[in-house]
Amino acid sequence: MNYDRMQERTRSAMLNPKPGNLFSEFLSYWVIVLDVQGQNVFYATKSPGAEWEYFRTNQAGFRSRYSYGNIKGYWVSYHSTKIDLADKVRENQTAPFVENPIIRRNKISQVVV
Repeated sequence: MNYDRMQERTRSAMLNPKPGNLFSEFLSYWVIVLDVQGQNVFYATKSPGAEWEYFRTNQAGFRSRYSYGNIKGYWVSYHSTKIDLADKVRENQTAPFVENPIIRRNKISQVVV
């Protein structure tokens, strides 16, 4: 798949997230959408050797978290849709969802719900 096609698939998935949408950054950082309820997106992230972390934000916040900010595009790429993986990650959830994560200076400000 060429770069332009990959960017278009990522943009489309970010504009309309669905449960099971799986994104990655060079296969070393993963984001999976677990559920979408109205404007709320429930998702989990994982790096190698780490546990899944769970987040909830609105769709605009979800797109903002993974956009470059100063140039068009996202720093994660759409990988595939894995409904079974989303179900498994949600079933094995061991931590609460963090509400509206905001990244500032490489730290995540969070409110646990």
